[in-house]
Formats: sequence, C-alpha cells, structure tokens
Amino acid sequence: MENSSLHKQLSILRTAQVEFESNRHDILTLETRINELQGQCEELKSLKCIAERQLENALETLQVEREQRYALKKELEGRIKNDSLAGLGQLALSIAGNTSSE
Repeated sequence: MENSSLHKQLSILRTAQVEFESNRHDILTLETRINELQGQCEELKSLKCIAERQLENALETLQVEREQRYALKKELEGRIKNDSLAGLGQLALSIAGNTSSE
C-alpha cells in the first residue's frame, strides 16, 4: 500500500515537473518576445522623433517659402503700380504735348 502511494506521489511529482518545465519554457519564450518588442518600441520611438524633427523642418521651410512668396508678390505689385503710374505719366505728358502743339 505504501509503495502504491509512493508511486502515485512520484507520478504526480513527475507530472508537476513536466508542467513546471513547460511553463518555464513558455516564460523564457515570452521574455524573449518581450525583449524583442521593447527593442522595436525603442526603435519606433527613435523613428518618431526623427519624423517629428523632419516635420518641424518642413513646416519651417514652408513658412519661409510662404513669407518669401508674399514679399515677392508685394514687390511685384509695387513694380506694377509704379510701372502703371509711370505709363500714365508718360501718357499724360504725351497728351499734354499733343494738346499744346495744336
């Protein structure tokens, strides 16, 4: 009877040991996966920082270009206005010259 009880306990212990080893293996596998995911997370954080810097640079460049276009537009408008006024002045002189010569 005692021998049978020892065999049952031994069987239970062996089963528990197999389950323990299986669980230990699963834990090691999960720890490896966690480490891989943490590495990927760090890489993604780094890439995010790079992308944010590039976006900031692009926005700054766009702002500078917008300001340059605005300045050029104002300059062009000023030149067109001056050319128009000069043309009107010439026209007025021409008309005045034609009127006085008649």
